[in-house]
Formats: sequence, C-alpha cells, structure tokens
Amino acid sequence: MQLVQTFSLLVPILIPGIFLVISLRFKLFTIFYLSLDFKQTLNGERFLGDNKTFLGFFVYFFGAFITCYLLTLFFNPTYLHQIFSKNPFMIGLIYGFFYNLGEIINSFIKRRLGIPPGKSVNTFQYLGDLLDGLIGVAFVLVLLDLVSISDVFFAGILGLGIHYSVDQLMHR
Repeated sequence: MQLVQTFSLLVPILIPGIFLVISLRFKLFTIFYLSLDFKQTLNGERFLGDNKTFLGFFVYFFGAFITCYLLTLFFNPTYLHQIFSKNPFMIGLIYGFFYNLGEIINSFIKRRLGIPPGKSVNTFQYLGDLLDGLIGVAFVLVLLDLVSISDVFFAGILGLGIHYSVDQLMHR
C-alpha cells in the first residue's frame, strides 16, 4: 500500500506530462507554443529558450490543479498519499507552480552556462533535467511539512525512472 501511496505523489506531475507529450506529438494548441521568455536575451543568451513555452506552463499548472481535484473526487483515500486529504486546490497549485518554477530555474541556469535547449552536457546535468520540476515540488512539500523526506526520496526514484523512460520514448 505504501508504494501505491508514494506513487500517487507523482500522479499530479505524470498526468499533465502525458497530456503535454500528446499535445506536442500531435501539434495541438499551437497558439500556446510561444516561448515564456518572449525570445528575450541576457548577455546575448536567451533567458530560457524555445522549449519553455506557455503550452508547457499552462498544461502543468492547470493539469496538476485538475488532477489533484480529480484524485480526491474519484479515488479511494486509502490508495492516496495523506497529502491529498488536504485542500486539493492548494495542493494542485503547489504542484503546478513549483513544478514549472523548477523547470524554469534549470533552463535559466543552462542558458547561462551556454547549454543549448534540450541538450545535456553530462550525466549529472541530464539527471538535473529529469528531476528539475520534481525537485521544485518536493522542496516545497517538505518545507511545508506535507510529505516526509523518505516519501520524497522514493517518489523521486520512481519519478526519475518514469521520466527517463518517457524521455527515451519521445526521442525515438
């Protein structure tokens, strides 16, 4: 049961992620393909790059919000982590906002280091790309004492494996 509850911590990230992959594969909602940085630069380098779009921001922000609400509405609480007994709208906002923030911070740092969008220079940096949004969410959930560090650790391992697998499938 503990594994299922830990996995449930990832669902507000997984569902929007799947929706984003589908949206990108089938070129849906192209009106939102506008880059978050509006192509602005700092010292000749883009702030974020073309891969950080309003589509991704909206999908994760609203997707996490909706997913948290639907989890509490349709699933037996026994199978969900205790975090979902809290206000689902607040939990969804935390997931949506801080997942995006983790992604944005990572992209900003990569641009400052001269790493092109969608590229990794080494294994450590690739792991950072896979975990950036999850780290953003996990940091705040632990900080607010909504989840334990062990829950975050195990959800992070699961999330890393899932994200890696999806990443490999997307780039085939």
